Amino acid sequence: MMEIVRPRPELRETIMGLGETDINLCYTCSSCVCECPVNIATNRLSPRSIVWMANLGLLDELVSLPEIWYCLGCNRCSQICPMTVKPANLISSLQWEARCRQIVSEETFRKYKTLCFELHRIRWRLASNCLQDRNFVLNGVRWQELFEAPVNTAEEAVSFEALAADSKEFKEAADNYLGDPTNASVCFTCGGCSSVCPVFYDRKIFDPLRILRMANLSMKGDILDSPSIWLCLACEKCTNACTQRVRGHLIIRRLQEMALEQGFVDNEFPRRWKEVQIALYARFVEKIDSLFNFNQSEIEEQPAAT
Repeated sequence: MMEIVRPRPELRETIMGLGETDINLCYTCSSCVCECPVNIATNRLSPRSIVWMANLGLLDELVSLPEIWYCLGCNRCSQICPMTVKPANLISSLQWEARCRQIVSEETFRKYKTLCFELHRIRWRLASNCLQDRNFVLNGVRWQELFEAPVNTAEEAVSFEALAADSKEFKEAADNYLGDPTNASVCFTCGGCSSVCPVFYDRKIFDPLRILRMANLSMKGDILDSPSIWLCLACEKCTNACTQRVRGHLIIRRLQEMALEQGFVDNEFPRRWKEVQIALYARFVEKIDSLFNFNQSEIEEQPAAT
């Protein structure tokens, strides 16, 4: 039987202050639920439920909630919200509060970050497999085997004479998205984009700065054939952090489109990639349950308010 909990409205303002979120604006349209990639894969992460628990002042329950650790940091729930509630900010602040209260130890948190690194390394490997095999099917997620598989991104010397042939055309194409400027050419490699990117753990796997530099150097073949451009979560954090207003997420999206348009990627790749990630995110949630020792009763029994 579900435990009955009572709202604590006095904590509502405290929660809003933690995450700088306008939780009071939520009218439960469920846009965030439909957009969340982890929820699509597992039906176990509802940003809407988290926001409404916050509205009820259930801070103690929220910081112990397994769901706050399933979040990828993709920011899609905040992007899609018509009321600018920012559920992603709320979830991030709840993770921080759980650490401050020592509900989650620093050792466990380090293991969690290592697990996130493993996730994105495996995403790179699966993207590479999908690119190479048009009939690729993921028969179960062999987590450790995929994590330990080598990442072959050997860096070779760049011949600028060879790049000069279509460099202007390529740079112009990357410098706009649907007619809007991406400002790719004004990047001065400060690294701000990399510092806020939730996918950046290993430069060889995914580094927004590296991708921007490759685009500006017109390394067309290297970049459009790379699995790395498909790892972007489109969270827009790189864009929001850039002091030069370089729109990093749009540059990567444009590169993805160019890879499809110019035949570096077959038309069925996006569908395969989506299906593979759904299976992977489900396995990621299972790994988190194991790491944090979340048992099934904790996951299934959500508090009911009176």
